[in-house]
Amino acid sequence: MTPIDRFRLAVHPGEYATWPERTPLLSIDGATDLAILGYSLRHQFEVDGEFLLITDFDCPFEESTCMTLIDRDLRIRAERSLAVPYGSFQLEKVEVIDSRSLELWFYGSGSWRLSVRERSRWSLRSALNLRRR
Repeated sequence: MTPIDRFRLAVHPGEYATWPERTPLLSIDGATDLAILGYSLRHQFEVDGEFLLITDFDCPFEESTCMTLIDRDLRIRAERSLAVPYGSFQLEKVEVIDSRSLELWFYGSGSWRLSVRERSRWSLRSALNLRRR
C-alpha cells in the first residue's frame, strides 16, 4: 500500500445543499469519466496497480468517510462507507499496516481495519473488507 498524489476531486458549483453525492475524479493525466462518493479526497494509495481513494463529505457534525477502490482502467471495483445519521465518522488518522491493509482511526469511534482483497473473478465478496478493531 503506497501513498500517492495522482488524483483530485472536482469542485462543485453552487450551494452545498444542491451538490450531488458523487464528485468527478480528476487525474494528473486530466479529466476522467469517473465520479466517486464524497467531496474531499483525504487519502489515496496504490495497491497492486489499483487505486484506493478515501473521501468524505466535509459536513460538520455528520461526517462520513467513503473508501473507493478503482482499477487501472479507472472503473470502480468496490465502495464502502462509514456513516450514521446525526453521527460522525470523522477520519483522524490512517496507518499503513501492510501491502493490502490500513488502520483507520475515527474521532470518538475507535479504529477500523480496511483490507483490499486480492482480485478473484470467482468471489462475490466486496474487494474491500472493513471491520471494527
